[in-house]
Amino acid sequence: MVNTGSPPRAPIEGLSSASLGPIERRIVEILVRAYPRSITRDRLADILYSNEAGGGPDNPGVTISVIMIRLRKKLPRLGWTIPKARSGPGTEGYHLEALP
Repeated sequence: MVNTGSPPRAPIEGLSSASLGPIERRIVEILVRAYPRSITRDRLADILYSNEAGGGPDNPGVTISVIMIRLRKKLPRLGWTIPKARSGPGTEGYHLEALP
């Protein structure tokens, strides 16, 4: 998303009222705090699972990928999406993007 200096069309605060599961909500909260920057999957896993006994799921990357699929279906009705990651320097990670 190119920063044009104008605010996003959908208020980011509206994401807090979305009907989300507990892990989905935590991920959205993390992405809201990072907005408009991206956060890597590894960093997201560290934040989500660092305080869990056993360190979270065996493969947190797969778990996060599945949750992102669900979020990509839910967030557009609130005017937001999480774009699919592209390859290349500076494109890794997840971020929120306002829909046009």
